[in-house]
Amino acid sequence: MRATNTALNSSLRFLNEQEKLLIDIATDPDCLWLPYTGPQLEAFLSPADRLFYGGAAGGGKTDLLLGLALYAHTRSIIFRRENSQVEGIEERLRAVQRFLERHPEWVGRFSFIQIAAPTRSSIEHYQAYDARVRALVMRINTQFSAAAHPPIILHAEHHEPREVYEYYRASELCFVSSLHDGMNLVAKEFVAARDDERGALVLSQFTGAARELPEAIVVNPYDAEECAEALYQAVTMPAEEQR
Repeated sequence: MRATNTALNSSLRFLNEQEKLLIDIATDPDCLWLPYTGPQLEAFLSPADRLFYGGAAGGGKTDLLLGLALYAHTRSIIFRRENSQVEGIEERLRAVQRFLERHPEWVGRFSFIQIAAPTRSSIEHYQAYDARVRALVMRINTQFSAAAHPPIILHAEHHEPREVYEYYRASELCFVSSLHDGMNLVAKEFVAARDDERGALVLSQFTGAARELPEAIVVNPYDAEECAEALYQAVTMPAEEQR
């Protein structure tokens, strides 16, 4: 009831403000319209990807995958954040490695695309962490070098929002393995970008988003075995269950 009263009071205040604006509108008896120079309102389409980019989900998947030298039928996953230790990038990569070890039938049919924007690159600690991530990517790609293409694609560079949304729409799933995160908007961005209601989300239990997105596959990012099985569940999830 308190929430209802608050909403009602807010609506009444808005109407009163609009009434004051209308009083100031000049009228022209020779015209059938009212000239108005006050604040302008504009309506936008939704969901979020149409709001900013005017495109539908999945439209450029084939072009994007071919641009990465991947097959159009390759299952791909995406994660975008700063190259920071708290984001759990090493844990994420080990989970992908374990997934391919436990399910070798997916080698050559699966690629993990990691977008890691450089951050604090002048600090020695972050430089060392970046070196460890790159070394781990190299070891995993070497381990599965018989595949037609590398299982892990690392983009350690800044991407514009439009580019990131193209990845969101082209990917089969999003893997968020943050070790500690108050919310994590990447998870919500991925969901918002998928106006086709497709795609699976593997989400760390240590994010605030996990409490708001209970339909996601929630995992402990420190447990590589659990995360590996979550990835398998995600890539084999039927389309009906993804909705």
